[in-house]
Amino acid sequence: MSEKNSVNSPFHKNLEIWSHFYPKEAVMLPYHEAEGYELDKNGLKGPKGHYITADPKAWFKSIPFQEERVLVVYGVGWGELFDPIKKWLDQNEERRVFFFEEDPNVLVRFFETKQATKVLSHPQVEVHLLQSLSEKDPALEKFYWSNVLMNTAFICHPAYKAWYPKRYKDFERALRFQMEMKNALVEEYVKYGVSFFRNFYFNILKLPKSKPADQLWGKFKKVPAIICGAGPSLKKQLKLLEGIKDKALLIAGGSSLNALSHGGVLPHFSTALDPNQEQAKRIETNKAQHLPFFYRTRTHIQAMDLIKGPKLYVVGSGGFDVSDYFEERLGLNPEFIDEGHNVINFLCEIVTRLGCDPVIFVGLDLAYTDMQCYSEGVIKDVKLSSETLPKTAIKHQKANGEEILTEWKWLGEAKWLQKYAEEHPKTKFINATEGGLGLDGVEEMSLKSAIKKYLKKPYRLDMRLHRAIDQAKFKKVTPQKVRKLLEELLSSLENCIEILELIRNDADKRIKKNPLAPPDAKVPLKEMELMDEVGYQYVLDIFNHVWAAIQNNELRQLRLNRDKLSKKEIEKKKLTLQNERIDFVLKTARVNTEIIRLALKN
Repeated sequence: MSEKNSVNSPFHKNLEIWSHFYPKEAVMLPYHEAEGYELDKNGLKGPKGHYITADPKAWFKSIPFQEERVLVVYGVGWGELFDPIKKWLDQNEERRVFFFEEDPNVLVRFFETKQATKVLSHPQVEVHLLQSLSEKDPALEKFYWSNVLMNTAFICHPAYKAWYPKRYKDFERALRFQMEMKNALVEEYVKYGVSFFRNFYFNILKLPKSKPADQLWGKFKKVPAIICGAGPSLKKQLKLLEGIKDKALLIAGGSSLNALSHGGVLPHFSTALDPNQEQAKRIETNKAQHLPFFYRTRTHIQAMDLIKGPKLYVVGSGGFDVSDYFEERLGLNPEFIDEGHNVINFLCEIVTRLGCDPVIFVGLDLAYTDMQCYSEGVIKDVKLSSETLPKTAIKHQKANGEEILTEWKWLGEAKWLQKYAEEHPKTKFINATEGGLGLDGVEEMSLKSAIKKYLKKPYRLDMRLHRAIDQAKFKKVTPQKVRKLLEELLSSLENCIEILELIRNDADKRIKKNPLAPPDAKVPLKEMELMDEVGYQYVLDIFNHVWAAIQNNELRQLRLNRDKLSKKEIEKKKLTLQNERIDFVLKTARVNTEIIRLALKN
């Protein structure tokens, strides 16, 4: 009987440990024969040679660590890197190491060693089998949620670096990119959604003074649209944009509004989406306050007050469910409109719903073109130096081999636009930026050529836009109805606070006296009541899910160490984690009640 097939072998022991993380994969792993992979006196030998590091200690010392608490290692080899890494882990129990291996044959041979038992049994270490670089890969999905908002260092096993340098580069880039995207998504939640809610409740009370944006959908079929970004390349396009106002809908949002205004060009409409103070400053310093604005209720309240033109309300609230509560009860038929990563993504959704075709992008550099971030008129000093270049800037190689400076967030915005264009084949998308990051799969063309080819006739756009906005009216939205709904939501959130405190207090008693004791008879009933509260369904539920996802890793570690802990210790830890989550949801509920009271008072 081979070492692998023996029930008492290290392989089966290690497979059992690993199955707590990958139950499905653990079932399939033994079926890999691992032919051509052998363990010998020098370690693991594969088709390309030995998976070995000449001097693991020296290798680890060469890693330029800063303040990272998470270490990602590409390639597990036969686990020889674990010994120097273990000393680093022992210095701080909050440090974590994640080994990613793409070759299941390597894992088969690795699991046959006692070294694997040391690695897999360590509470601060995880070994992942990577099947693809897709964000939905099980290994990557688990990793993202286990390390939200964590500083992370990336290193590569020396043998893998020699054999697969491009693959490692792709791996690191994919992970860093998805981590940036997940962090941006979660950051707002872990701060109790304050930046969103402090605007939402004030803006929802002003909804009756707005116009329904969806009543404009389809009113501009086959009218060309030009979406303006605020990139450095916009400056050279201003003269062309000035002369085409009636041949295409000209749209700008955020910083691009200031860039156009600075160049003496006024778009047909704009959009407001930013929940931060900068949105108000941008509107205050341009000449476009009287334009029609498409907006969502996350927009900064001071910015909304500065807008003097028609306010066109777009349903939804990008990552929060609370707008559905009002829209469903006001007969607004909420639909999913993805605002993406920035205002340009949001404008894409709007112009396609208006019926515009083609959609032309200008000023969409998404890069530090000529060491500039913005076109003139956005900030005082647009030129950057190597000293003033943000630390978040990264080098990126385009498909044509050209290397540019960009940021992870801009790569995310580009990816969203590329996917959007792919999902809307009936609409023609053209990138007329003439430089910058570029959009894979989107035709590139100079603005001059795009004008000549697509902008052939006037559309009397000012008149059409004015008429469409004038005809748009809410049917059931009144100040009294909105206020009543907000008061009912406040009452429900107060009920949620009362129930959550009861559940938490019961768990506190059990933690102190007897963690194995059942909950008070009231608790299950109160939990059912909580699920029925609109305050929980439309406000708190998403926060509960986010915190539960963040805690997943601690729960997995608890399952992994169940043989080392008593039942009492396990239940105590579970109750403690439950109360951490309840405290987070409670704070979120209290934040909401305070903001709602203030909004109702004002």
